Amino acid sequence: MFLAALRRLSILLIVPAAMAAPADKPKAKSQPAPAVAAAAPRVEAATVKALKARSIGPAVMGGRVSDIAYDPKDPYTFYIGLATGGVMKTSDDGITFQGLFDKEAVASIGAIAVAPSEPKVVWVGTGEANDRNSSGWGNGVYRSDDGGSTWTQVGLADSRAIARIVVHPTDPKTAWVAAAGHLWVPGAGRGIFKTTDGGATWKAVLTGPAPYADRVGGGDLAIDPSDPSVLYAALYARRRTPWSFSSGPLATDGKDLGGVFKSVDGGTTWMKLDKGLPPLLRRNFQFPISNFQFDVRHLLSGRYYTVPIYNDCFLFSRNKILKRN
Repeated sequence: MFLAALRRLSILLIVPAAMAAPADKPKAKSQPAPAVAAAAPRVEAATVKALKARSIGPAVMGGRVSDIAYDPKDPYTFYIGLATGGVMKTSDDGITFQGLFDKEAVASIGAIAVAPSEPKVVWVGTGEANDRNSSGWGNGVYRSDDGGSTWTQVGLADSRAIARIVVHPTDPKTAWVAAAGHLWVPGAGRGIFKTTDGGATWKAVLTGPAPYADRVGGGDLAIDPSDPSVLYAALYARRRTPWSFSSGPLATDGKDLGGVFKSVDGGTTWMKLDKGLPPLLRRNFQFPISNFQFDVRHLLSGRYYTVPIYNDCFLFSRNKILKRN
């Protein structure tokens, strides 16, 4: 009995003590030691002494093809002028292409022409003649005498943009150039130019009248392959600013100084063609002339009109006859 009473007394003393004992606090998790920042590698001046900064621009929108020219004696060979990517050539009907202009000072191409009498002679006009604000620019005309393997700059360095080159059908050294000129500011180097010595010298044969010659440029050019004394040309005024664009009379104080012109003496004199054409054409022109049938010629004036000409007698606009000469 004594032992049983002692056990009960021990329980009575232990339980209250246990109840009164404070609970153990949870142990705080140990925080990892902050990482020691790695020391930046030291670049010595001698390491970068040989490195030089180089241009990787300009960064402009590309993907445009400005012109295509075929070898008249080899249908599998043709050249492509890219608005921002130089000149490409294929000799297997487009299966493979080779870049020809990579080592030149400019990459923007506006026009290409192969001499009909000597296909190894290739003329290239640099600077695309588009009106968009991302248009590239060039530094004149180049000529190759070996099918594009090597190039020589042959003048009109101030033209900035060239819309078309046509070559005499029997003389590879005689060529005409339609130079559109600077898109952003007035300047020289605009109009229709002619060379008879392979580009050694040039003569301006058709320009805008003073004082607007620095605003009116050559928009397009075509030659009659059966009679090289007959040429058609378009003059076109344009001006772009960062916030606007104006063309035609809007760029020449309201004066209609552009239009379609014809020469029957190889470009020495010109006559403006205005019978049957819509007045105040404000956009650029194109003259794709068929080498197979010159009697049918197409005159396209940008987004507004399509004007085929038949024997210089009929002029059409939007497929309707406007006037007969």
